[in-house]
Amino acid sequence: MDANTRAFVAERVVKVTPEDAPFLKDGHMFVIVRTGRMGEPTVNHPSFFHLLQLKGKGARGLHGDEDWEWLRAGSQLSLDTESNRVAYVSRYIDMLCSARTRYAWPVKTVDDLQLLTSADADAMPRAGTEAEAVKARALHEKYQGVIKPLTLAGGAGPWRGALFANGRHHLIVRVDVVLTADGKITLTDTVLEKDAPIPGVFP
Repeated sequence: MDANTRAFVAERVVKVTPEDAPFLKDGHMFVIVRTGRMGEPTVNHPSFFHLLQLKGKGARGLHGDEDWEWLRAGSQLSLDTESNRVAYVSRYIDMLCSARTRYAWPVKTVDDLQLLTSADADAMPRAGTEAEAVKARALHEKYQGVIKPLTLAGGAGPWRGALFANGRHHLIVRVDVVLTADGKITLTDTVLEKDAPIPGVFP
């Protein structure tokens, strides 16, 4: 990391970890873990964010749409392979999860939803009632062949695909993705299930 980037993250930094970012032509991405000073409410609750460094462009945190627009304008995206496109969209989704609380977490399989399929409190500390467990097992069967990892196949863009997420407030969400060749991402959410027996995550 260069001196400017180091100065940007120096105060209160707990850990700086390089992040794999194959969609960058000539840049680097880092995961920054920061904490508050002693006595501040955030001292025991570190915050996580992504830091992007582009050659000749400096460093910038990926917090919102304007930061992703800065990345797109930097002409540093390499989206010529499906794996790069999926990595790029996945990183954007990760940012939404942490910065906007739009989803609790994206999932690649039905097991990633963490459905409360057991009512045995000893076996699963966050287990619910037997009725919830029955519903959870039915949902597990329903979505076992539906929930799959994101794919963005094809030649020239735009590329289209879908991923799924454990939504906040006990939602199962399908997220339709459109990615254009210049890196613009459009996400459309469709709530598939409400009041699903899954761990609740609230702002």
